[in-house]
Amino acid sequence: MRKLSLAPAFAVLLAAAPLAALAQPAAAPATSSTPATASETMTRDQFLARATDRAGRMFDAIDVNHTGSVTREQVRAYMHAHHGQRMQPPQ
Repeated sequence: MRKLSLAPAFAVLLAAAPLAALAQPAAAPATSSTPATASETMTRDQFLARATDRAGRMFDAIDVNHTGSVTREQVRAYMHAHHGQRMQPPQ
């Protein structure tokens, strides 16, 4: 079986996931004199923990036959089901 590098596809899918936690409705524009609150910041460790957790859940969802590895076809099917035609895995 040919080994595939799916890292670029996963990177695209995961890039915005932890940042979504920071997205909140803006109550008032922040000024330089307004300190950032805990909900407006995220440490590197927090970002990586959320990304790693999401990557694990995503891998499990893609690996529909539970073999511990995913095929290009499984990634395409997942991306089509969850993202429509907006994203395509690398060729």
